[in-house]
Parts: sequence; C-alpha cells; structure tokens
Amino acid sequence: MDLQLGGKVVLVTGAGQGLGRAIGSAFAREGAHVAFHYHSSAGGAAAAAAEARALGVKAVAVGADLRSDGAVASAVERVEREFDHPGTGLPVALVSVRRESDRVRQVLHAEMELRESDARGYAGAVHRHRFSLRWTYRFEMELLLKAAGFPRCEVRGGFDGRPLEHDTDEMVWTAWKD
Repeated sequence: MDLQLGGKVVLVTGAGQGLGRAIGSAFAREGAHVAFHYHSSAGGAAAAAAEARALGVKAVAVGADLRSDGAVASAVERVEREFDHPGTGLPVALVSVRRESDRVRQVLHAEMELRESDARGYAGAVHRHRFSLRWTYRFEMELLLKAAGFPRCEVRGGFDGRPLEHDTDEMVWTAWKD
C-alpha cells in the first residue's frame, strides 16, 4: 500500500516492538523519515531507527509516556528538532495504532490511523485502516504443519535466529518435508 509518505516525517507510537515497529519500518522502506516512539522498549526503538537509517532515511527513537501531556509535548518538540519543522515545508504525519486482543478466539484487532499535516502544520488528511490477525500457539502450529505434510519443523524467536523465549514477540517457523 503506497500512502505517499516518501520524504515526509512520520511519528509512530508504540514502535519499540511488534506491530508499531513493523509499521515504522514499512514507512521507512517507502522513504519516510521515521520517529520510533517507545515507552519501555528503548532498545527495540533504537534498533529500528538504526535499520531505517541504513535505508537512507532520517530516523530516531523517541521515548515518552503518552499518559503525560508534558512527556508528549517534549516528544513532539524533539521530533521537530530532529527533523524539519512543518513550517519549513516538510509535512509531518502522525501514526497511532490501537490494539484489542480477543484471547478466546486468538485474534488481535488493530486500527491504524494516519493523520497528515500540510506544509504549514495544519491538520490535513486522515487515513484509517482496520485489520485483524489470528495468532497460534506453538502446539497448534506443530499440529497444523504435521497435518499439512511437514513432519520436520523448527521455531525461532525472530528472523535473526534467536531462540524462542516466553516473552518473545515473534515466532518464526521453518518447516520442510523429508
């Protein structure tokens, strides 16, 4: 999906891990300059910002407790200092992600809202995208893979090959037939 964000500044909330980080990284791949917000996932936000900079865009990790008006104001001021201010002609976009988990049905419902501002800093277009993701537990995936004819499988805690731990955000499977 092309949101035409190339060259714009995007502040993604909750971007230190999981869905927020993936959204921020996707915007960076589209050429947007990204501020990866975090509350407690400083390491993940810093790593995401480094990966985005490697793509040739500006990127920073910005910490803030979004429950505090003062912390929010400080975070926005930092983004304006790090990137060009809207008054200079570089539009800023704000992305927020809301999540709701249904643990019984194993579904994560998410809504992403993108608010763009124009070159003068005034409110512009608002884009909303809703989607749902179903998650599986390890034993479920093992049964599904065996039923599909994959007797051998391996699970990792990320695409970088780290082991799966109880608090890992990702579960990456490799399956093969003999």
